[in-house]
Amino acid sequence: MLLGGDQHLWTYPGNWAQPWAPKEQTHNLRAITAANAVAYGLFSDGRVARLNGSWLPNATGSWSPIEGSAAWGASELGMTQDGHLLVIANGKLRAFEHNTLRTLDCDAIDPVAVAGTVGEGAFVLDSAGALYFNGDGRCDKVPAPAPLRRIAATSARLLAVDTEGLVWRRRENVWSRLPAPVKYQIGQAPAVKQAQDVAVSPYSSWLADTEGAVFILSDET
Repeated sequence: MLLGGDQHLWTYPGNWAQPWAPKEQTHNLRAITAANAVAYGLFSDGRVARLNGSWLPNATGSWSPIEGSAAWGASELGMTQDGHLLVIANGKLRAFEHNTLRTLDCDAIDPVAVAGTVGEGAFVLDSAGALYFNGDGRCDKVPAPAPLRRIAATSARLLAVDTEGLVWRRRENVWSRLPAPVKYQIGQAPAVKQAQDVAVSPYSSWLADTEGAVFILSDET
């Protein structure tokens, strides 16, 4: 799934003529998060809602807002692989459980981005680009190769964009720099672009550049 520049939801794959297909476009969105068969969106009015129905491009679906979520002050959403919703609410990391928000271990951090792993595990970024891990009853600072601005994670790896637009992957506690996105256009030389955002699926890394183009990089290479 993709949150487009039009603030609407898009799904992949569509068809050869339109690889990204529109999906449930009745609400403007500020953020989305998903894992396995669960997806949530942050509406422009501040409410958080769950997407009902299949993710398939041709399937119908609708949003079910969470009661009381307009008062959360939500700014970002995250999801663990086992389906736990994480929310940055009023500038603090929270877990949504049993229809309420619960404080997590990184309560002293003022996060701007979150990427869940499993259980209560989550990477968070503060406004200075420092990386922390919430889990096992602690909030530990994680050394990073540069200040970071966007992150995405699974239980096995972390993907990050630094403040210079470079892309990094952390696997088994080792950081590796990934290739920059390269755009090819007819009649023009290949152009290296800065990354703007990242996402991960079980076997792939997804990048969006500063012009809104989407790239996929196989993690099998």
